[in-house]
Amino acid sequence: MHRNLKALRRTHNMKQEVIAAHLGISQAAYSDRERGVTALTDADKLRLCALYKVELEELLGLPPRMANTTLEPEIISVKWVDGVMELRLRVGRG
Repeated sequence: MHRNLKALRRTHNMKQEVIAAHLGISQAAYSDRERGVTALTDADKLRLCALYKVELEELLGLPPRMANTTLEPEIISVKWVDGVMELRLRVGRG
């Protein structure tokens, strides 16, 4: 995630000082977050999403959610073990 923070900041032509001020922390503290030395708080993540106008997945460097898709489970097997049903499913995108 920290590599993505730097890439987003550079894409938006912003300095660490500006991001740090937005988060209410020092430039050095933000630098630690950007380098992965210190983890971002959940509040930091939300503020950065708002600042960069991106979804959380993009901030975290994850693939974007697929719009208009559903997960369709397929039953692989069903069996009873000691009075408990074990259900194996395969889930794919529909």
